[in-house]
Amino acid sequence: MIYIAHRGNINGQIKEKENCPEYISKALDLGFDVEVDVNFVHGNFYLGHDRPQYKVDISFLMNDKIWCHIKTIKTLEQIHGNKNLHYFWHENDKYTLTSRGVIWTYPRQILFDGCVMNQPEFEETSMSNTHDSILRSAKKYATTSNCYGICSDFVQYLRDKI
Repeated sequence: MIYIAHRGNINGQIKEKENCPEYISKALDLGFDVEVDVNFVHGNFYLGHDRPQYKVDISFLMNDKIWCHIKTIKTLEQIHGNKNLHYFWHENDKYTLTSRGVIWTYPRQILFDGCVMNQPEFEETSMSNTHDSILRSAKKYATTSNCYGICSDFVQYLRDKI
């Protein structure tokens, strides 16, 4: 099973650091995969969830451990077919396939073999972000299916406990 740091977060959400190339690099250096939000604007690639924030060269994204969450159709048009990038686009779709054929799930969906569980911290109906509730949700999935991976803001904790 792989552990994917959501926007570079490994021990909880730090919004001001999310998608920052240095923050992402730290998560990669610790052995995690990383999900990043990618935009293409005015001929350049940027990282950032709600808006383009960090200009990056496409070579930064050409890392087998980076999962590019495409944010606009223009961005998808620019990278479609690039075999060196691992990318996907979803908005509120329950499931989507990545460019490498992995099933990416939206939070709180039915999970099955081969899926990436996305943010187990949102599985509990209480929306509690306690370590115990996150671990309970992730363990329930990881032990009842052939889990491909887990994407979370708490991947270090999950990797240590599962």
